[in-house]
Amino acid sequence: MISRFSCKCLLWLMLAAVAPCFQGCSNNDDPQQLEGLFLGPYDEIVLGEEGKSLPQGRILIAIKAEDGTVFEREAHHNRDALSYVRLSEGLRAGTYRLLYATVDSPSHTSDETGREEYGLGSRIHVTDSGIAVIDTYNPRLGCVGLGSKDDPFVITSSSHIFQMMMAVNDYDYNRLMPEGTYFSQECDIDMKSMSRSCDAEYGWMPIGANTNTPFRGVYLGNGYKIKNLIIKRPHTAGVGLFGFLHNAVIDGLKMEKCSVEGQFAVGTLAGAVITAGDNDRGTGTITNCIITDCTVSGNESSAMLGGLLGAVDMHSKALLGDCSAQNGSVSGGMNVGGIFGGAGIYSSVLVTGCDNSSSVKGIVAGAGGIVGTADTLQVVGSRNYARIEGPTSSNSQSSGTGTGGIVGGSGFSWITGCSNEGDVSGFEGVGGIIGSTRIKGSQTDSYYYNQSVLRYCYNKGGVSGTRFVGGAIGESQAGAFGVSNSGSVNASDYAGGICGTASVAVIHNSANSGTVNASSHAAGICGKATWGSFAINQNAGAVVTSSGWAGGIAGLAGNNTVITYCSNFAPIDGGSGYAGGIVGDIGEPREWTGWDIAECVVGSLECVMGLAGPCLAVAEGAVEMAHAVEIAIKIVETGIEVALQGCDYTLLGFGIHEMLNPEIEAELQADMRADAEAATADSEAMLAEIRNKCNPNSPQFALSNFGNLYRGQLENHVTWYKGEGNDEIFNENINEKREARAEQLEKIAHIKEIVHTTIAGVCVAVGTVTLIAGEIATGGAATAILAAGAVASIVGGVNAVVKCCTEFEKNAVIISQCVNAETVRSGGRHSSIAGRICDGCMIYDCLTTIGTNGEFAGDIGNHCEVSHNISLAPHDGSKPDGALNRCVYADSSLGNGVTKWNDDILSVSYDMMAKESTFTALGFSFGNSGRWTLSPQEKCPYPNVSEMRK
Repeated sequence: MISRFSCKCLLWLMLAAVAPCFQGCSNNDDPQQLEGLFLGPYDEIVLGEEGKSLPQGRILIAIKAEDGTVFEREAHHNRDALSYVRLSEGLRAGTYRLLYATVDSPSHTSDETGREEYGLGSRIHVTDSGIAVIDTYNPRLGCVGLGSKDDPFVITSSSHIFQMMMAVNDYDYNRLMPEGTYFSQECDIDMKSMSRSCDAEYGWMPIGANTNTPFRGVYLGNGYKIKNLIIKRPHTAGVGLFGFLHNAVIDGLKMEKCSVEGQFAVGTLAGAVITAGDNDRGTGTITNCIITDCTVSGNESSAMLGGLLGAVDMHSKALLGDCSAQNGSVSGGMNVGGIFGGAGIYSSVLVTGCDNSSSVKGIVAGAGGIVGTADTLQVVGSRNYARIEGPTSSNSQSSGTGTGGIVGGSGFSWITGCSNEGDVSGFEGVGGIIGSTRIKGSQTDSYYYNQSVLRYCYNKGGVSGTRFVGGAIGESQAGAFGVSNSGSVNASDYAGGICGTASVAVIHNSANSGTVNASSHAAGICGKATWGSFAINQNAGAVVTSSGWAGGIAGLAGNNTVITYCSNFAPIDGGSGYAGGIVGDIGEPREWTGWDIAECVVGSLECVMGLAGPCLAVAEGAVEMAHAVEIAIKIVETGIEVALQGCDYTLLGFGIHEMLNPEIEAELQADMRADAEAATADSEAMLAEIRNKCNPNSPQFALSNFGNLYRGQLENHVTWYKGEGNDEIFNENINEKREARAEQLEKIAHIKEIVHTTIAGVCVAVGTVTLIAGEIATGGAATAILAAGAVASIVGGVNAVVKCCTEFEKNAVIISQCVNAETVRSGGRHSSIAGRICDGCMIYDCLTTIGTNGEFAGDIGNHCEVSHNISLAPHDGSKPDGALNRCVYADSSLGNGVTKWNDDILSVSYDMMAKESTFTALGFSFGNSGRWTLSPQEKCPYPNVSEMRK
């Protein structure tokens, strides 16, 4: 007679050979019920307290094998002092984990299949001696493990998560739980029935539901899912799977088909990262997490809602790395983001390698594809693919500002290697990458902005709003390098292919091909800039305004602005006002008032913030982020590695090296570099794509190869610019040219005092920065202006700054080596280069391939110089303005070899345009290092080496 045990052994031996065939069917989502899976002779398991809650009788146990395969075994449970579980089919030798047990149940706690679940989690070791349980059970948490990195508490069911929530939310137990307690999820978990069980009306109670009992541990999801979480708490703060985090880490968790509703600090994973006292800066780290088909929502008065994380408290820090929000939605009142909602002042946030395809809607203010709003912010290698909707109007409580494809609004921010492909719409401050950094401002008061620097970012989505709308930046004190836009930009006023409006703009090596439409103040690069520099930028998108201030590069630019080596290849229509192929209106002839002085100081304060941290975070400010801030203020730094060094420094500041496995930290840093480098390559490809569209319109000359020749020069300059130290040379030369022009205007001493005394003297003094920024943070910009005016006098000595500002009335404006290659139309003053230049401006070494009624400048102020420019179209024959000097025009009516002077301008036959001597005799710079060169194919000059390279 064959014994029962012998039969089992025989069956196990027969199936051993075919068992490997089933291992390819492994599925981590659902238990497998394949016949013979891991079949062996060992069938009795003895459990201690972990089996106490199991019902008597028939149960179904989910088991995970060492290779990750999850399968089920029917079993019979009998409870005495211990739990005796006999499997219907035994197990072969090996180590397994008992995940959970289910029983058929019609109760309200059962899942959709009518089963009720009981968490287990213990590992069992199967040997010839039988089955041994090898984990320690924690009765308070209802799960196995010690809570250490090497032996974490094991989460395998919704009941475990419930027990975890009850323990963390217990004030006494929370205090006893060490910071950095580890939890490890080992399978997918369905939270639908547990959400109902927790509260039939309001759903799940978050883990760390109170600021006094935050979650302070490390939760490792290991790539497993939590599904069907339901929270309906429309008047509650700190809403999510986790409520409040303090020095906590969530890694590798996926959430699917979850619905989360709250009032403040609302996110699918977590509500908020918080501080815990006056001297504490709480941290929260969320990495490698994915949410799919999840909704996060709040009413019109709600705030701080994010796809994964809702809020970051004042003084706190948050890191979100390699996370994704897919095919869901996030909606609420203000500070609404696809990944992260909003952060308080004195906070700092780093987001790297995240992407969003969930729609975002902010009803009141602050909506972004990745981040709603933040104070000090870095975003690296992140992408948005979804539609972003901001407010459609303002009200007495909110200005309706801040809607962006990546970031809605921010304080001091730098954004590297990011892209947006979703449409973005809002009211004021709307951008394809970042919407607004506004501190204060209205139609009757001056606007003040924090600084945002973009590197290698691009936008493909359509961008629309009322005012201050840009393909990349809505409104900011803006820096940009390697930024491009191909989406349409539409606004009532102040619209730009790259930036809508900027108090200070430093935009280099950027390009636009999207159409730009506004009533006024619109341009291919920047709608309005108070002052700054534009270099190596191209526009290939049509610009249309009805009331003027339309330009290929800038619509309206103030004094101390340099535009060099820029070009326009798209039609410009200025409606009834100023329009120019490069700039609509430039310069600002006026005396400086006390308000202007203070505005200069406050604006300058934002430009040189490296020693004190961002404007709204001075008291606690981003001192530990100083390295990253230094690279942000030096817009001349172009390399992706420079930006990443700042992020590396920040990673260390978050302390994840102490909390996560070294492998995870190394992976995060490697992924950050890979994401940024890939995004940089995409951005450079986008720039190349736009520049490939840049072909000139010239009825008089064929110019079939002009586009390729000019692009070659651009690529040469960009390559040189990115070389070590060359960016500083280029920018220093821009400043020297500006100062040289001021010398010509006999006011060099005064402008130097503004630039050097005010900016360097006032703003490098950390105490002064703290004073002014502190006034903004507590008393508003108006109070800060009073402080700024007083401080300007003190630091400048004997009221020097006030004196020099009030006496200075001239512009130091330079437009050089620019090209316009398309038509410019307007019912007002317009021209191929500038619609109007105010007193003291200069235009030189520029080229236009097509004529306009206004020539190089439609309206020319006093003491201007327009010299050494070339037009491939004839002069209209009128008496030239006295500012025109040694400009050359091609004239088809002249026979070969013929030249004709009209005062100080020269018209020449077409064949003379191909001769270098025609131009060198007038002082044009040719040669290998000259500003001009000739092409045998095109028979006309075009820009060569930038004067800023020398």
